[in-house]
Amino acid sequence: MKTKKYAKFNEITPLQLFFLIFLSQLGAGLLTLPRDVTAVAGQDGWISVFLATILTALAAAVAVKLASRFEGLGLIEINQKVFGKFLGSVLSVIYFSYFLLNGANLLIVSAGLITVWVLPGFPLIYVRALYLLALVYLTRNGIKVIARLFTLYFYHIVPLFFILAWPAWNLEPRLIFPVGTVGLLPVLKGMEAPLYGFLGFETVLLLNPFLKEPQKSMLPVQAATLLVGLLYTATVFILTGFFGVGELQFQLWPTIFVARTIEVAFVERLDIFVDIIWVIITFTTLAMNYYLAALSLARIFNQKEHKGFILYLVPPIYLLDNLVYNATQAFVFAKYLSRTGAVLAYILPAVIYLISLVRKVKGGGKLAK
Repeated sequence: MKTKKYAKFNEITPLQLFFLIFLSQLGAGLLTLPRDVTAVAGQDGWISVFLATILTALAAAVAVKLASRFEGLGLIEINQKVFGKFLGSVLSVIYFSYFLLNGANLLIVSAGLITVWVLPGFPLIYVRALYLLALVYLTRNGIKVIARLFTLYFYHIVPLFFILAWPAWNLEPRLIFPVGTVGLLPVLKGMEAPLYGFLGFETVLLLNPFLKEPQKSMLPVQAATLLVGLLYTATVFILTGFFGVGELQFQLWPTIFVARTIEVAFVERLDIFVDIIWVIITFTTLAMNYYLAALSLARIFNQKEHKGFILYLVPPIYLLDNLVYNATQAFVFAKYLSRTGAVLAYILPAVIYLISLVRKVKGGGKLAK
């Protein structure tokens, strides 16, 4: 029987897990991915993204296996069970700090997107305040409400797939082919940027106690990862063939700029609709990081409810946002966060899983079903 904390109203289905993982991965990274990956791998950047998809699918499988080994426990409890209370708590604080800092960085990017593309000249301080108000209202209601909102938002961003595919009609084959001209080493180095773009699949480890059918979590996690990988690969391939490697390097947000090149007879400003879709995408990723930070902090202090910690996160995030003034600085800050996130998502879960196998540690606990 579930504990009171993880009562039926907090359960999420496998389909809802798919939407949560998909929108947690599909974030602000896609705004700059075509430029970042082609800067290293050139016209073969799409191959780098494809290889990163395979690697991420393997890492996601390890994360799901780790969650299945400790059914009913979240990542914070798993850390303490495998490493002991002290070392496990230190590792948990690191995860909490990452979610908090990543949330602050995403707020900067999201607010910058609003003030540059949607509401030019609108005071940045008010945009951030409105974002924080929405975050507090959403995340305090728990993962079930977040999952329902993500389900609704998924269908709102489907048109983005077709918009990004639109330039495929005007591809220049000479900008993409022949394949493999840059060599193997640049392609492997080019995997770094897309690997960062996949961060979010590790969410399954923290959502483990909420899964209604944990034995079925592998399929939705893999499906979400592969769909994101398909979107990333297709976007890089199409925009490389549309703009070319050289021109992409002069585009701050190429996936938004491409919408301005599309002409539709009955729509005067198609890019406005794209901007709204991007607001949805960045908000969902931001909301998940904010929620995971509050949930992690609650579990570190062994509290059953995360609601009390939602408001505690507002001052530090607002302060961090004032220390970073614009989106350009935010992207520099994001590089350091992404490297930290890669270690926490790709490497540490595998290490924890291997240690649990060696020490023969497994099973649930007081949070298990």
